[in-house]
Amino acid sequence: MPLTGWWGVKRNDARSGSEVVFDYVTCHSPAVSRFVEDIRRARSQGVLPERFRPADVQKACPGWADATYHVFLPKHRLGNPGRYTSYFRRHDDGRYSLIT
Repeated sequence: MPLTGWWGVKRNDARSGSEVVFDYVTCHSPAVSRFVEDIRRARSQGVLPERFRPADVQKACPGWADATYHVFLPKHRLGNPGRYTSYFRRHDDGRYSLIT
């Protein structure tokens, strides 16, 4: 599988309680799926507003590397130049929303 992203991810594994570190993340990796699922869960629980900024996601979904919050949303927006999988729509005010 080709690499599509190079940022570190640190998470506390809820099952084992230990920290899990990934050196790189691909668009189809379990870490990407978990991050998107965290965002979807926060939306469904009302912890994250319909339109959000990276800082909102960081508050609602703690535990990821700081850069993840600021890199992931624009990288995976509709019409991204890298043709990465789109999970979000970027609005004129700079906020994002999930693509349903």
